[in-house]
Amino acid sequence: MTPSGRRLTASLAMAFAAVFLLKAFGPTARTAGDDDDRAEAIASASHVVVRDGRTIVTLDAAMQARLGVAVGPLRPAAIRPTVSAPGLVLSVQSLIAARETFVASQFALRRARIVATAARQEFDRLNRLYHQRQNASLKARQAAHAALRTDDLDVDEARQALALKSAAVRQRWGPVVERWLTAGSPDLQRVIDRDDLLIQVSLPPGGDLSPGRVVAVALPGGEHASARFVSAFPRVDPRVQGLSFLYVMAARAGLAGGTTLVVEMPAGRIERGVTVPDRAVVSWQGRSWVYQELAPGQFARRPVTAGQPLAGSLLVTRGFTPGTPVVLVGAEALLSEEFRAQIQPEG
Repeated sequence: MTPSGRRLTASLAMAFAAVFLLKAFGPTARTAGDDDDRAEAIASASHVVVRDGRTIVTLDAAMQARLGVAVGPLRPAAIRPTVSAPGLVLSVQSLIAARETFVASQFALRRARIVATAARQEFDRLNRLYHQRQNASLKARQAAHAALRTDDLDVDEARQALALKSAAVRQRWGPVVERWLTAGSPDLQRVIDRDDLLIQVSLPPGGDLSPGRVVAVALPGGEHASARFVSAFPRVDPRVQGLSFLYVMAARAGLAGGTTLVVEMPAGRIERGVTVPDRAVVSWQGRSWVYQELAPGQFARRPVTAGQPLAGSLLVTRGFTPGTPVVLVGAEALLSEEFRAQIQPEG
């Protein structure tokens, strides 16, 4: 036999040996692997059933512990939608000046009243003496009466000046700040001392908007602070041309008169529902789901409609009621269990 013939014979022998080994051992190895997959699928399918169109996953306590599944009730919540509105930190220099002049007018009125009181007492004395025909002439009585009339006019003038100053503050700052001014309120003193800031918030005309009692103010740097409603504000922001309201908030470094801010104002009706924690939500086929506990150890997947984002959760207003038990931890593991049971090995 030639060398090339011997090489061909050796190659054919090796090919026949390979085919023999494949037939002898290949199917057995594949069947063993398939049996393992089938056994695992059967074990999963044993606690996953379809009932009334819903897939229900049943887990005993040990299985829940192994998968790290934790169940808890959905909490009730309510939120009112908000809309962004422009805010402006107001300079209070004119308010400080108004306070100074108002205090000065108060002292002027007090002085006028003291003088008028003394004039009243003097007139009463002379008038009594005159009518008793004692040592009081008609001329002295008339002079005392004229002095009294003059001092009473001074009181009226001081009172009107004080009222005008109060009205000027009301027209510029609103009724509440006017009361602060006239009463010497600690609220006004905190503003004058720059412990608090006054903010003008303007709402666009029209729309279902109203001033909230407490609103969130976005500060430079990404922080937020709360501001408290004071009153309607008589001035108009030329940028908005809508209604303005006055708020007060604690002073922050870097916020001076003229600083513009963004304020979240309430818009529309209060929405009530439940809070669904982000960690309880799983995604599949472009939708969001949670697992509700139907009975102890029995879980079914339910869709979650779009909700209002909150801190670490969603406010869901449809489909769920407060107290509904859902899987708060381990929802991903339940999803894996549910779909692993649907994978059946071939052959």
